[in-house]
Amino acid sequence: MELLAIGQFARLTGLTVRAVRHYGELGLLQPAYVDPETGYRYYSNDQLTDAAAIRRLRFLEVALDEIREIV
Repeated sequence: MELLAIGQFARLTGLTVRAVRHYGELGLLQPAYVDPETGYRYYSNDQLTDAAAIRRLRFLEVALDEIREIV
């Protein structure tokens, strides 16, 4: 499984790094791996679809609680 650093993942999804972290804190988009020594977050290619869906739903002003149910 190829892992993407949070910055690369954010660029590919059109989200900001801050948004990716926030969605992770809310349980919407958990990192596939967190390096135990550095705390760096990594995401898988499989998560790109979920991130794109979250981005679209937020653009449509869907509430985060509703997005949690959808995703």
